[in-house]
Amino acid sequence: MAGKTKARADQTRRRILDAALDVFCRKGYSCTTFEDMAAAAGLSKGEVDRHFKTKEALLIELLEYGESMGPDAFESPRLNGRIHG
Repeated sequence: MAGKTKARADQTRRRILDAALDVFCRKGYSCTTFEDMAAAAGLSKGEVDRHFKTKEALLIELLEYGESMGPDAFESPRLNGRIHG
């Protein structure tokens, strides 16, 4: 049961990170709120708060995740060249 709960939590974190990347690209980091990310992920703001205490912590994890995926991690049509020139 604990493994299933951990897997579900990991899946939710990834969902939040994916939604955050989309919202950051659309609105910019400064204008993005936890409410925006929660709405994009189809979650409550409380669920985002449970996984990430601050927007900065979320951004750091997003960048670390991207770094672990290699140099093409942020190459995506949805980014529209915003990260890689």
